[in-house]
Amino acid sequence: MPLDNPAKTESAAETADAANHLHWKDIHPMLRIARRLFLTLLAALAVTLPLGSAPAPAAAQAHTGYLTESVGFVNDGEHLSGTVLVPASPGPHPAVVIIAGAGPRTRDEYLAEAKAFATAGIVTLIYDKRRDGYSMLERSYEQLADDAAAGLRALTGRDDVDPARAGVWGHSEGGWVAPLAAARHPEIRFVVMTGASGFTPAESQAWSNCEYLGHTGFAARFCTALGENVVRIAVATGLFPEAMHDPVPLLRRLEVPALVLLAEHDRSTPAGASARVFESELAADSRACTVPDVDHEFRDSADGFASGDLAEEPLRFTAQWMTDHARASSCPWEAPAAAADVVPTLAPQSAPLLPIGLLLAALSGFAAYPLTALIRRFRGVRGRPPLAVPLRVATASGALGAMGAVLVAGWVLATGAEGSLGPVVAERPLAWLLLQLAVVTALAAAAVAVAGWVRRPLHGWGAVRAAIVIACTGLLAIAAVPWGLLTL
Repeated sequence: MPLDNPAKTESAAETADAANHLHWKDIHPMLRIARRLFLTLLAALAVTLPLGSAPAPAAAQAHTGYLTESVGFVNDGEHLSGTVLVPASPGPHPAVVIIAGAGPRTRDEYLAEAKAFATAGIVTLIYDKRRDGYSMLERSYEQLADDAAAGLRALTGRDDVDPARAGVWGHSEGGWVAPLAAARHPEIRFVVMTGASGFTPAESQAWSNCEYLGHTGFAARFCTALGENVVRIAVATGLFPEAMHDPVPLLRRLEVPALVLLAEHDRSTPAGASARVFESELAADSRACTVPDVDHEFRDSADGFASGDLAEEPLRFTAQWMTDHARASSCPWEAPAAAADVVPTLAPQSAPLLPIGLLLAALSGFAAYPLTALIRRFRGVRGRPPLAVPLRVATASGALGAMGAVLVAGWVLATGAEGSLGPVVAERPLAWLLLQLAVVTALAAAAVAVAGWVRRPLHGWGAVRAAIVIACTGLLAIAAVPWGLLTL
């Protein structure tokens, strides 16, 4: 609704009276003026947008310092779509293909980095990650490397690109893919890795799980049980593709200059330990720099958990490095004190599949107790069975503890322990403490049931039902130790 005009002095009554005395002669000139304005606007539109004209091509979309073009390229039967950001200055220019991190990433997620590179004079390709062959349960780093190389070939075929200064920039998971792409495709003349890891994806994820578990409120003593064991199970059951990819052999074989930027407050990859790996394995014409006060996404951060704006200085330094024919240069930041990262060593054969199997078996057995109660009622048997109270308590609390442990393990697997489990009590989230209390309650109730059975032996269905509950509680006790359910 438009605001009232404060300069207007007529009262509402005077305005209404004037409106009542308007005549056609007063309105007719206004209609003629409106008609002329409409015809003038129509003529202007006819000049600027002639009938039948096509929309302006993407290449004509000018921005400050660069133009954008929509492109498509093919690898392994997959049609990939992307956007090329072309500097407005005359070429030939250096060129770079951005390789995204893990997940179904789209080109827009790295638009800020692409804009910074294009503004600095670098032809930059960002593209939507493939859908066919890439999911949480399926991926191939070789295929992703070939995707990036196909994109680079689309750039080096341009007249405004200098093929001698064309390379790839990989973030996070892209930091494993980028050196692989260089090893498979000699047209890649330099490699940039940001937020990369010098360890396998499985080891990096286990380390990251422990970081986020600590932020959630778990004490360090829960790291092995929840942070590492979940990854071991995922690897052993095939839920973690490319988990054991070892980057070190590729770093040793890398024959082109490489720039590695690590984040001081990275909580997804062990930056401190990775820095030592890169410094020892990369050739002399490469550099590994640790950027202070940024997180895994290279956003301003004091702790790696809360993020601010995208840091601009690392982008400027990277653009300058790529423009200068990837010449070795000293890092512009004073290296922060190296983090004392302890990265777990993982192998598929060390997976604790037995504990998770025991948890699931215990759940199935606990579910059988109320089921047999329904059968008992259906048969018309009335009255409280022997040892009903301790067996019911053991069943309910044991099922709660086992189910809760499985759900927490699933949460760690699906999210990397990012998020919150509520308030923290006694160096653990309250939700986990309640699960531990449930397990202890189940064990105590089962012990009471055993003692009662010794005093008064059970027979028939009562003995069978009691044996099921007691056995399931024993399975729960065995599984609870490696899962940290009995950790004080």
